[in-house]
Amino acid sequence: MRDPEVESRTPGEQLALDRGVYRSQMQYVYSHSDFYRKKWQEAGVRHERDIGELDDLSRLPFTGKDEIRVAQSLQPPFGTNQCAPWSDIARVYSTSGTTGT
Repeated sequence: MRDPEVESRTPGEQLALDRGVYRSQMQYVYSHSDFYRKKWQEAGVRHERDIGELDDLSRLPFTGKDEIRVAQSLQPPFGTNQCAPWSDIARVYSTSGTTGT
C-alpha cells in the first residue's frame, strides 16, 4: 500500500471524514460563488446553515453543462461559479470538451 492510513480506512471512517469536510466546503461555495448561491437559494437554501449535511446532498439541484456555459459567458473565463479568488489560482487545466471550443 502506498498510504496505509488512507487505503485501509473503513467505509465508516471515510464517511465520518467526508461529513466533516462537506459542510465547510459547501459553506465556502455558498459564500464565494454567486452562481451556486443563487441556484441554491432558488431551491430553498436561504442561508449557509440551510445547506444541510452530506446525507442531504440530494436536495441540492443538479448543475448541467449548459448552465456552466452561460455562467462562463457572463463572467469569463471561469464564470459566476468561480469560488477561488484570482490570487489563489496558480494553474488552469482545460479541455475543449465535446463542443470543440
